[in-house]
Amino acid sequence: MLIPAAAASDDVAQTSGGAFSDDDGSVHEIALDALAARGYLDGTECGDGKICPSQPLKRWEMAVWLGRVLSDGEPDAVTASRFADASVDEWWAPHIERFADLGVTAGCKTDPLRYCPDRNVTRAQMATFFKRAFDLSDASPSGFADVAGGSHAANIDALAAAGVTAGCRTDPLRYCPNKSVTRAQMATFLARVLGLVPAPSSTTLTAEEVYRRIAPSIPIVQTAYGQGSGILIRDNYVLTNHHVVWPNNVDDTATIVFSDGTEYVNVPIVATNPWADLAVLGPLETTKRPLALADGEQLPPGSELYLVGYPAEYEYAPKPTITRGILSRVRHWDGYNLTLLQTDAAIAGGQSGGALVDSRGQVVGVSTWIWKKGIGFGVATSASDDAAIIELMLTDPAYNYSFYEKVDFETGQANVWDIELAGAWANATFVVSERTDSVELALQGSRDAYVWLASAWEVLVGRDEEGRLVSSGSAEIDEFGAYLVEVGDLGTQPVPLTLHSSAALLSFYDEDGAVLIPEGETGGVLAGTFDYFGDIDWYEISLSRGDTVVIWTDSVLTDTALHLYDWQSNLVADDDDSGPLGHLGFEFNAQIEYKAPSTGVYYVQVFVVDDAPGGSYIVNATIRE
Repeated sequence: MLIPAAAASDDVAQTSGGAFSDDDGSVHEIALDALAARGYLDGTECGDGKICPSQPLKRWEMAVWLGRVLSDGEPDAVTASRFADASVDEWWAPHIERFADLGVTAGCKTDPLRYCPDRNVTRAQMATFFKRAFDLSDASPSGFADVAGGSHAANIDALAAAGVTAGCRTDPLRYCPNKSVTRAQMATFLARVLGLVPAPSSTTLTAEEVYRRIAPSIPIVQTAYGQGSGILIRDNYVLTNHHVVWPNNVDDTATIVFSDGTEYVNVPIVATNPWADLAVLGPLETTKRPLALADGEQLPPGSELYLVGYPAEYEYAPKPTITRGILSRVRHWDGYNLTLLQTDAAIAGGQSGGALVDSRGQVVGVSTWIWKKGIGFGVATSASDDAAIIELMLTDPAYNYSFYEKVDFETGQANVWDIELAGAWANATFVVSERTDSVELALQGSRDAYVWLASAWEVLVGRDEEGRLVSSGSAEIDEFGAYLVEVGDLGTQPVPLTLHSSAALLSFYDEDGAVLIPEGETGGVLAGTFDYFGDIDWYEISLSRGDTVVIWTDSVLTDTALHLYDWQSNLVADDDDSGPLGHLGFEFNAQIEYKAPSTGVYYVQVFVVDDAPGGSYIVNATIRE
């Protein structure tokens, strides 16, 4: 029989402590503590008192955890390994050998035999490991829409029949076999099999009880550009939306105020992710209870939900509001592998970054996007997906996007810049790093060169009264906000330029010039952002004569368009809304299909159609045979 995901008891959800410091309040904490108490997790911690619950489980970690459970102890030392990629110098090598001896694994590849120890364990593979390890009984099909015909299907059915899993999503019921299983999820699955996890709580709270439990941990987030809501999460960080703190300048911070009047000023913006629309600030010095990010993806449509946040707030000591609605449906953005919870709970400006809470008082989503045109509904990102993204944002620099990461601090700031452009859509971008009342710009070196000064919301220097691009100009600026300077040349030949600025500038890396399809590949995908008003991103793509290339964008609420140019700067193809429907069903994506008449480098431009500020997108390309 299928059971819902295990939930922590009220006491566990509201207290800190236990075996690890980074799972406090998590629905998986009780399972992690139970396994840790028995020594199953020894040596697999990721730091002092930390288990990194949202990180994917590696195959060597699976061998350690599951092998200890099955054999109740440590394996004998080994001097050789049957697997070519399991070095006996690794402390976990004996665990992999025992794992194979137990018949749970036969490795991942042959000729030579390999184990792939650092590869993530998928949910499908986990089911097969469990079926072998615990000799689970065969079962009839469990009804998951995404497992039929797969090599792991029978084992997934057995796992579901044993009450270990209820799947990952509903409508239709799905198991997500190709999704990596996290360390926390694995702990809960294992604890369920061992009978260490109590039955999940089915207690339904009143709206008053939900508010009382959640509201003290929901602050208002105020920046120089506006305000939104936040959620106090583990390690005393505050989670909010990327668009709440955008456009953050190189030294921007935020003010965070809780409902009891506790105020924190100059709170640093630690990490942002515009595609999932997440930002993390802090950490704070506070004793307030952080809220766990729970898994609500299995909730059926019609489930009662609450939004807690600060819509249209103006008071200095604000009080969060609570609104009630239902789960309208669960959506999934395949382009970013992100689950979205759609609700009819009333949403207003300022509630971005607030908590979407189920009837058991668990945070199952982060209030993110509002769609008002003719329909009127809100969308929250799945809290369980957010937890995994946040873990990577805080620990993996390659995964994190931040305005700061695109600023070149090492080169230093200067008022005069010698620029060597490569021609054919090449440009250079800078951020104004010196706060002055105005900025005066002058560009020398080519009559085709232009200079562009823009903030997040408007162009300050760019075109003259007749609409022509200009090579000089000046404008007043505010003491806060991000101001970007773009320098380009409309010619097709490399040209040296010199930029003079009355305010000091720092070099800024934009997406421009990145290769969309790597050499030797037939497809590619890149994620981009629009960092300032009028920002146009361009990418290189090499085509051979006769190649048919398909290029398309994938975005949330950013209406993107595509232009394709040849190496002589001739526009050869363009599109606005012919791409795949967005995951909310809107025609915001563009798509171009083009057959190259000759071999050469082509240039793909991505830009915003409606001049809306900001936004993010994913651009894809594939060469058809």
